[in-house]
Amino acid sequence: MQSSSVDRTLALPRLEGKKNYINWSVVIRKTLIGRGEWKYVDPANPSSKPPENGSDKAIEAFEMNTNKAASFILCACQQDIQRICARLDTASDLWDYLEKT
Repeated sequence: MQSSSVDRTLALPRLEGKKNYINWSVVIRKTLIGRGEWKYVDPANPSSKPPENGSDKAIEAFEMNTNKAASFILCACQQDIQRICARLDTASDLWDYLEKT
């Protein structure tokens, strides 16, 4: 079996709230690192913030990347959490909110 086939069969945990946040966050963080998307989530990384005075292309790239990471995070949450968090603008905002609640 090819590696990509195996990857698609792995089940990621769904965030259910505080009761499984720590284990969930470890798995999701490592997965985002492996996907090359953690930099759009990590508040310490400048890539997690919209570019100031950026070109249209830079802003478009930021929006695509932060939305890609945010959608991955949201897909790993229960529906009630998805509804609450869908209004947040960036993957970093989403991660921060989930960590604090």
